This record gives sequence, structure tokens and C-alpha cells, in this order.
Amino acid sequence: MARIASKQVERNCTIDMADGFTAHLNREKGGCTLNSLTQKEIQDILNCAMQDITNRMTSISPCEHDAAFSGDICTVHTTFEGGHHATLTLYMDMALLQRLTQRVMQQNQVEPQDVEDFTKEYFNVICGQVASKLFQTAHIRSRFCIPRFCRGRYVPKDEGDCRCVLNYVSNCKEGVQLIHQILPISS
Repeated sequence: MARIASKQVERNCTIDMADGFTAHLNREKGGCTLNSLTQKEIQDILNCAMQDITNRMTSISPCEHDAAFSGDICTVHTTFEGGHHATLTLYMDMALLQRLTQRVMQQNQVEPQDVEDFTKEYFNVICGQVASKLFQTAHIRSRFCIPRFCRGRYVPKDEGDCRCVLNYVSNCKEGVQLIHQILPISS
């Protein structure tokens, strides 16, 4: 695995690493440092957070191919800021979200607003785990914006340098896809 250790560099630059991941500059006290996470480490952080939180409520498994979605999906997304500039987007089948909401609320009938509220909170917890693991692994301080929810497939602006796509399937064959995309650092 290619890894770039912290070192002094010019402000707002990027360096391409051998494994296809792009390291971005972060401004720290006393100078500039580069993130030293490989693409595999980012994937592991995302996968661990996703499975840890979701598998407490239902079973999901990673799958090698693109997630197979029904015609009824939703998107929840946010932007990370601070030491980690990225978007995180989650696509899920509504049937899975409906089941998860029912399980958490312990009710058979839930309203669309209940599903939306649950989805944003669920994603908020996943994002919190990602931010925590980024700090534990590489001492990258970051925060994330309030998650946004929409029915259907929302595709954030494609401004990023590197995408990490993780696909999952639930025990009821519902599709889940998590996309992490590094954003360029604005000057």
C-alpha cells in the first residue's frame, strides 16, 4: 500500500499516490500536513461504520457488484469539513428503511416523515462513527453538515478526485450503496 507520511508542503496541493488515492493537504498548527490514509483504510473505516450501525438492527452483507435497487429508493447525503473534505452519500431501498423505522419505533404503521427522520438520524450516527474513526486512525479532525434526505436518487456534484463505492445487500435482498468522494480543497 502506498502511504505518504506527514511533511512540509506548499498550501492547497494534492499528491497522487500509487494506489489511485489522492492525498490532500491539511492546514495544521505550525505548517501543513498530508493525510496518510490509503484508499483501503478509508474503505475499512466506511465499511466498519456502516456494518456496525446497520447490523444492530438488521443484517447487511457487502456485495461485489452494484447494489440492486427497487424502483423506490431514497438518498441521504452530507459533506465533511475540517481536516477531511468529502461528501458521503447513502442510497437505500425504501422497503429497508421502512422496516428499520418500524423496528426502531416498535410500530407496524409509520408515516413517511417518520422514515425520513429515522433515516437522517441513522445516517448521522454513521457519519459520527466515520468522523470518530478518521480521528482515531489518522488524527484527522473533521465535522459533517446536517444530513439531507430526498426521495429518489440524488447525485451530488461530481467535483471530487477519488470515489469509494461500497455496495451491500440486506437479508431481504434490498440494496444499499455508500459513496465517499474526496473534495478539492478550496483556497
